[in-house]
Amino acid sequence: MPNNKTWFLTHAHLWTPKGMRKNVSIQISGKQFGKLTTSSKKGLDVSSHYVLPGLIDLHVNGTAACDLSKDPKESLQRFSKQMALRGVTTYLPTLISTPLKKLIPELERLNQSWDANSLGATPLGLHLEGPFIATERKGAHSTHAIASLSEANLKKVLNAAGKRIKMMTLAPEKDPKGTGVRFLKKQGILPAMGHSNATYKQASRAVDLGYRYATHIFNAMAPWHHRQPGLAGAAMLNNQVYCEAIPDGNHLNFSILDMLYKIKEKDKLILASDEWIGFNKNINKDWKLHSGAIRTVKKGDLVGSGTSLLKGIQKWAKRSKRDWTALIPLVTINPSQYLGLSNKIGTIECGKQADFVVVTKDLDVRMTVVRGEVVYIHPQFRHKLTDQTNTR
Repeated sequence: MPNNKTWFLTHAHLWTPKGMRKNVSIQISGKQFGKLTTSSKKGLDVSSHYVLPGLIDLHVNGTAACDLSKDPKESLQRFSKQMALRGVTTYLPTLISTPLKKLIPELERLNQSWDANSLGATPLGLHLEGPFIATERKGAHSTHAIASLSEANLKKVLNAAGKRIKMMTLAPEKDPKGTGVRFLKKQGILPAMGHSNATYKQASRAVDLGYRYATHIFNAMAPWHHRQPGLAGAAMLNNQVYCEAIPDGNHLNFSILDMLYKIKEKDKLILASDEWIGFNKNINKDWKLHSGAIRTVKKGDLVGSGTSLLKGIQKWAKRSKRDWTALIPLVTINPSQYLGLSNKIGTIECGKQADFVVVTKDLDVRMTVVRGEVVYIHPQFRHKLTDQTNTR
């Protein structure tokens, strides 16, 4: 059924790149934003709430009920609904290293059952975090899952996935001539440096070859040292490279986040959650959730995060005593630019895709809208809905 309804948000505190605008009326016309005015329109009153562009998460994992390797179609739908609950409207479901013999059929099933029009956030494509990574920096990835980075192996993976892969994290030192990265770029796939033991020189060379992203900066890479700055140093100093940071307080100390915010150009720092969506301690018995992070039960090794983007922003803002509104570009504008989609998503402007989230001052999600349709509404907010609102 075509989405051609026009409706309004009224009395909004609207976040914009230039600051907050108060008492704004926002027109949603079908799948796009219409005019933004200060005139009072009849519509959904969101006074005392903040309206933000829909969040974009480039690194988020699924497990248990959201495990894409099992019943991929249903799992992807559940995944998308869970992301909408978190205020995310666009995301890259992420797969960690899996042996190629297992990964190839998984990708084939995913490709066949992929549905980007799910009742929730939009899964833009897959982020493959491995298996072409360095054994020395595998982190929680299985050693047995790691594969050699060759054009032949890349072709096998891409043929199985169809056009579903959007981004791939690799160890660039495993491809010193850049054959693999050039092949990926020809296919429209964004190469990222991560789970790598690359030196500063190797990482700088990788940037020259086309890498423009560092996955979970400082994590799963050689330690940053004053005599050996490594991949982290190269990524921070090169303004062509986006640095991905996880703001859960476990992957990085908040002072390191503050340092990144000062060192890196503001449009080249991206926050990602690395959250494990669907984590269930009764299913994931080898893992535990502790202080906002997922760790192994036996050794306490860091597996990923248990903190959403908005909760991570809230934590960081509180610790650094900064206004959380200053951090919104790191989950909206910056990732949209990296994806090459800043003309469609990332800000609330007339003619752009109507993806947005309504939050409280404490960043609790009250409503998420994707392409002009309400895909999540908090029970305490449901009474505000009118028959003008486009709901699924």
